[in-house]
Amino acid sequence: MILVIGGTGTVGSALLPHLAACRAPVTALVRIGPAEPVAGVRYVVGDAGDPVALRAALTGVDQVFLAMSNGPRQRDLELSVVEAAARAGVEHLVKLSAPATDMVAVARLHREVEHAIVAAGLDHTFLRPYAFHQNLLRLAPMIAYTGMFTGTTGDHPLNMVDARDVADVAAVALTTRHTRGQALVLTGPEPISYPEVARLLTALGRPTRYLNLSPDQMRRDLDRTEQPSWLVDHLLEIQALTRTHRETPTPTVRTVTGHEPLRLVDFLTEHRLAFATRDGAQVR
Repeated sequence: MILVIGGTGTVGSALLPHLAACRAPVTALVRIGPAEPVAGVRYVVGDAGDPVALRAALTGVDQVFLAMSNGPRQRDLELSVVEAAARAGVEHLVKLSAPATDMVAVARLHREVEHAIVAAGLDHTFLRPYAFHQNLLRLAPMIAYTGMFTGTTGDHPLNMVDARDVADVAAVALTTRHTRGQALVLTGPEPISYPEVARLLTALGRPTRYLNLSPDQMRRDLDRTEQPSWLVDHLLEIQALTRTHRETPTPTVRTVTGHEPLRLVDFLTEHRLAFATRDGAQVR
């Protein structure tokens, strides 16, 4: 039995249909039941921070997929899952993690949880993706209304990866033994800068420009949107890392799944209407 923690998240929601199609026995621990349940998946409504709910969800489970949203509770929740999984006799834990770096607080958090998994004696697969294509959808309202978006990365490229490719790798990790004991860095096929994202959207029919800001300007803008301070810090740290580290694509998605990773231009084409103008015109 596979337990998916984070089944309604960006990766988890793509993983569940894949596992169901493989006819793998799977349970999803979710805080709120999904509007459209995946056929063949058993859903358990509960919070991973509730020891009783977690213990019940882990009954009879031999593999766990662990993916949690970034936030103040993430470290403690993930460590609780690791401890409970070890007590329950779980054989293999697949953790959605982050590329190794000491420069970003969230990455340091992931390293701590990875170390706890190893210390608990759990067989493991660590998935370390870069930023998701899907993160660009958070910029869609700004682009749709203003035809622009902002950041602090200048012309520095970042190697985004599609969350569906990450889910495909996770499915292989959970249905075979090929990846056990490995930490897999997952990227898209090519690094692309924010100015290039703007050019791709323009070519798709939504004229878009990228405005580069200083970190202080970006912080002021984010503060005005009343984002939580931890999220503002996280976004600025990630963009600072992009400015100082060249991201090299890896062949991991192709090696593990047998297919090429999805290209950003194809993702933007698929979701082009999300970036459409709000004056009645739409991208072609």
